[in-house]
This record gives sequence, structure tokens and C-alpha cells, in this order.
Amino acid sequence: MSYKTILSLWLSLVLLGAEDVEAKVNGILGHSVTFQVKSSLPFKSISWSKIASSKSEIIAVVTSGEPCGRLVPDPAYEKRVTIPEDCKGLNISHLRKEDAGRFRAVIIPSDAEKVDESFDLQIFRRLLDSEMTVTCTPDAAGNGTWKLNCSTGTWEDGVKFSWTSAVQSRDLPHWNSSILTSQDLNLNVTCAAENPVSKASTTVSLKQVCAGQTKNFYRLPLLTLLCLSKVGSLLLLGCLGLILVVKSRKAVGGERLPVRFLPEEPIPTSQGQSPQLSQPHIGRN
Repeated sequence: MSYKTILSLWLSLVLLGAEDVEAKVNGILGHSVTFQVKSSLPFKSISWSKIASSKSEIIAVVTSGEPCGRLVPDPAYEKRVTIPEDCKGLNISHLRKEDAGRFRAVIIPSDAEKVDESFDLQIFRRLLDSEMTVTCTPDAAGNGTWKLNCSTGTWEDGVKFSWTSAVQSRDLPHWNSSILTSQDLNLNVTCAAENPVSKASTTVSLKQVCAGQTKNFYRLPLLTLLCLSKVGSLLLLGCLGLILVVKSRKAVGGERLPVRFLPEEPIPTSQGQSPQLSQPHIGRN
């Protein structure tokens, strides 16, 4: 047997026995994605499964033929799975966030050992310029330092942010925030966002996003002081009123006349009447 023949057989065995050839696949929320196996061997069937929490659930079984045979036992994929004409792929439409994860295709060739191929699906949302927002928080010292926050919406998985302006800025660790110093409210700032499937950006001026915040920010301490002064005045009036009430009660109690009881002596009466007791004597000491 020649050297080339031995090498060819060895490569064939390696390819047939290969397992977990994982491919990275990016999907867009609400759109479609297609997994395509690389094996060129004739096959009897391909079993497609979704691996979640160390458990494998079969979502479709495809058999070779014209047309392809298809069985979709998982209700979550029944109306969303289609098979291409060559029967070697799996198309999933109307992608959901929970579709992200690992998919496995177990290929059963006609006259060889099975081959496994895996696909790591990640789902991202398409970024839109119209959904980009920038908010501003002024610095407490009022020295023209601003903190800008950029957002692409409620779901920002895999999004990277960057800032562009005419002045030097300092991006914070989570990247969607930036701190810059400028006395010119007409300064334009651009926030750009990017994920593996899309890009978006928005440009705003400091006057547009920070001017109103400045008024509210410096008005806040004054409102707080006014509220505290009102509360303090009410408390003071309440304390004074309580003191006056206590003093008035003491004054009334000090002028009260003492009551002395004299010994009981019968009061002479006319014949035929019962004697009467003397009444208590009230007088000053």
C-alpha cells in the first residue's frame, strides 16, 4: 500500500470521526437564520437538537429524499422550521431571544459512522438611529463638567459604545457613559453603538440635552432650603403654642382657693324639723 493511500485513508477516518465542529452563527431578533452542515457524505438522516441546561431536546429530524422528509416534534419550532432542497440545512424563522444557544446536527451517513456538527447561535437586536437616546447629568460644582449617558433601548446585549466630540472626553468603564468639560453648550457630541449585526448613531448638542437639566439641578438646593424653612417654622410655632398652653394651665391652678371643712355641728331648727349639718367654709388662708 502506497504512502499516499495510507494518508488518504487516515484523513478520511479523521473527518468521519470528527465531533463537535462548532460554528458561530449570529441571528437578528425577529429575522431568520440557517444552519448548514459541512459534511458532503451521502446521508440517511439528520437529527437536529437544541442543547439547554445540559439537556438535549430534538427539534427536527430530516430524512434524505425528494422532497426531504421532515418531522418537527417540538411545538416551539413546528411553524418556524423549514428545510432547504438539499436537506442538509435547518432554517428557523421569527427568531426569539430564547432561541440563543447551542444547536447540534447528528448526521447518519449511508455507509459510515455518524458525524456531529454544532452551531453556537447568538441573537442580537437590530440597532436603529431613531431609538438612540442621550441624557445628561450636570456636575455638582457647576464648572461645565457633564456626564452623558447613551442608550439603544431596553436590550443592549453585545452592544459597544463610542463617543466623538470636539473636546477630550473620558469614557467610563461601562462605555455607554462619557464625562466631558465644556462651557459651550453648542458643542455637538456623537454617540455610536455597534453589535455584531448592526450599527447606529446619534448626534446631539449639550444645549439640547443639558440646558434644561442645568436649571433643574441648581434650583433643587433652593427648593430644599425653602421646604426645610417651612417645616422649621411650623415646628417652632407648635412648640410656642404648647409652652403657652402649659403656662396658662399652671396659672389657673395657682389661683385656685383652698377649701376647709369645719367640724360638723347641728344647726338649731324649729320644733319638728331635723337638724342640718353645717356647710363647708370657703375662705383664704
